[in-house]
Amino acid sequence: MIDDLKVDIVLSGHKHNQWIWKLNNTFFVTAGTAVSKKLKGKGFPGYNIIEFNDIEIKVKQINLLNGDTHIFVSNKNQKLSFNFES
Repeated sequence: MIDDLKVDIVLSGHKHNQWIWKLNNTFFVTAGTAVSKKLKGKGFPGYNIIEFNDIEIKVKQINLLNGDTHIFVSNKNQKLSFNFES
Protein backbone atom coordinates (compact mmCIF):
# COMPACT_ATOMS: atom_id res chain seq x y z
CA MET A 1 0.00 0.00 0.00
CA ILE A 2 2.88 2.38 0.81
CA ASP A 3 4.31 1.82 -2.67
CA ASP A 4 0.91 2.27 -4.30
CA LEU A 5 0.36 5.55 -2.45
CA LYS A 6 3.95 6.72 -3.18
CA VAL A 7 4.63 7.55 0.47
CA ASP A 8 7.99 9.32 0.82
CA ILE A 9 8.56 9.02 4.57
CA VAL A 10 7.09 7.20 7.59
CA LEU A 11 7.90 8.54 11.07
CA SER A 12 7.65 6.59 14.31
CA GLY A 13 9.09 6.79 17.79
CA HIS A 14 9.72 5.48 21.26
CA LYS A 15 12.19 2.72 20.43
CA HIS A 16 15.03 4.41 22.39
CA ASN A 17 17.29 3.71 19.41
CA GLN A 18 17.37 5.63 16.17
CA TRP A 19 16.66 3.58 13.07
CA ILE A 20 16.69 4.90 9.54
CA TRP A 21 16.21 2.70 6.52
CA LYS A 22 14.76 2.83 3.05
CA LEU A 23 12.48 0.23 1.54
CA ASN A 24 11.75 0.68 -2.15
CA ASN A 25 11.06 4.43 -2.37
CA THR A 26 10.06 5.10 1.25
CA PHE A 27 12.21 6.30 4.16
CA PHE A 28 11.35 4.74 7.54
CA VAL A 29 12.63 6.91 10.39
CA THR A 30 12.32 5.88 14.04
CA ALA A 31 13.19 8.53 16.60
CA GLY A 32 15.42 7.54 19.47
CA THR A 33 15.78 9.25 22.81
CA ALA A 34 17.64 12.42 23.64
CA VAL A 35 17.44 12.04 27.43
CA SER A 36 16.89 8.42 28.50
CA LYS A 37 19.69 6.08 29.56
CA LYS A 38 17.58 3.03 28.63
CA LEU A 39 19.53 2.19 25.47
CA LYS A 40 20.03 -1.15 23.77
CA GLY A 41 23.11 -2.47 22.00
CA LYS A 42 25.13 0.30 20.41
CA GLY A 43 22.37 2.86 20.92
CA PHE A 44 23.10 6.44 21.83
CA PRO A 45 21.08 9.44 22.94
CA GLY A 46 20.35 11.69 20.00
CA TYR A 47 17.81 13.19 17.65
CA ASN A 48 16.99 13.48 13.96
CA ILE A 49 16.66 16.51 11.73
CA ILE A 50 14.56 16.01 8.59
CA GLU A 51 14.85 18.34 5.60
CA PHE A 52 12.97 17.88 2.35
CA ASN A 53 11.89 19.51 -0.87
CA ASP A 54 10.23 18.32 -4.08
CA ILE A 55 13.31 16.33 -5.13
CA GLU A 56 15.15 15.19 -2.02
CA ILE A 57 14.69 13.97 1.55
CA LYS A 58 17.62 14.38 3.95
CA VAL A 59 17.65 12.86 7.45
CA LYS A 60 20.43 13.91 9.82
CA GLN A 61 20.97 11.59 12.78
CA ILE A 62 22.78 13.46 15.61
CA ASN A 63 24.67 11.55 18.34
CA LEU A 64 24.61 13.58 21.59
CA LEU A 65 27.46 11.60 23.17
CA ASN A 66 30.13 12.53 20.65
CA GLY A 67 28.54 14.97 18.19
CA ASP A 68 28.77 12.58 15.23
CA THR A 69 26.25 13.15 12.45
CA HIS A 70 25.06 10.52 9.99
CA ILE A 71 23.33 11.96 6.96
CA PHE A 72 20.97 9.90 4.82
CA VAL A 73 19.89 11.43 1.52
CA SER A 74 17.28 10.10 -0.86
CA ASN A 75 16.79 11.69 -4.25
CA LYS A 76 13.58 10.67 -6.03
CA ASN A 77 15.69 9.70 -9.05
CA GLN A 78 18.53 7.94 -7.18
CA LYS A 79 19.19 5.32 -4.53
CA LEU A 80 19.82 6.15 -0.87
CA SER A 81 23.22 7.69 -0.13
CA PHE A 82 24.94 7.93 3.24
CA ASN A 83 27.47 10.43 4.66
CA PHE A 84 29.21 10.56 8.00
CA GLU A 85 30.44 13.71 9.78
CA SER A 86 32.12 14.11 13.16
